[in-house]
Amino acid sequence: MKERKRQLSGEEGTGRSAIRLPHIEVQDHGAGLQVVITSSPRDWFVFNQAIRVIEEDGAEIVSANFSMASDKALHVIHLLVSYMSIWVLCF
Repeated sequence: MKERKRQLSGEEGTGRSAIRLPHIEVQDHGAGLQVVITSSPRDWFVFNQAIRVIEEDGAEIVSANFSMASDKALHVIHLLVSYMSIWVLCF
């Protein structure tokens, strides 16, 4: 169990890279929202899942962009939501 803890926390000496959870930030921009997801470049499912949840909840996606830098992928989604619309990203 101690070895597994070191693997998951990314401590040196294990020979394995740490498991990184995606970081999701939602910013309010008046009539719209900006969702910023920072993840591993291999975690495309996080971006796809966010798009799916946003569309299912009736928000209009204005743009969706991504960029990659070495070991990080940055996904930015701009969307419009109606005044009465309330949604939560859950996945």
